[in-house]
Amino acid sequence: MGEGVGGGDNVQQIMQFARLKTAADKAEIKMTPAETLQRSEKEDFDAELHGSFGSERGVGDAGGGGQSFMLDTVVESLEGEEEEARLMRKAAKKAAKAEQRDKREGRAGPTVGQKPCELCSLGSDLLVRCRTDASQEWRLVCGKCWGGVSGGVPDGDAKHPHYRYGG
Repeated sequence: MGEGVGGGDNVQQIMQFARLKTAADKAEIKMTPAETLQRSEKEDFDAELHGSFGSERGVGDAGGGGQSFMLDTVVESLEGEEEEARLMRKAAKKAAKAEQRDKREGRAGPTVGQKPCELCSLGSDLLVRCRTDASQEWRLVCGKCWGGVSGGVPDGDAKHPHYRYGG
């Protein structure tokens, strides 16, 4: 890790170290010895980037101050994105719970829980399952349509020979 600072490999290493640091710091994960070694290498790498690694490199030396800033920016952006995603999930969960609570307590909108009639397509709280024509397919019809397909009689009448109530 003591080679020159810069290049695509170092950027990927910085991203990997930033994720490791963020995960370990945020979740307080117990790290294995290999991960601990990686973390100490990262700290050495950070020290080298900051220009405070040994006496041969000065604070103002052009040895990677930009890379250090980039590491800090990557860590902050990862933390910010994780926090934002967490807050979005939390808000969505709260909204879903509020919607369920409203349905349970009867405060939901007037169309919540309604299903469409298969004949007129209007939403209704109460549908009647019945056979209405020669196809003998079961349909769910609203009260207004039910009067037309059954003649207004639960068992049908002579004018509606294909009608059959289905419960």
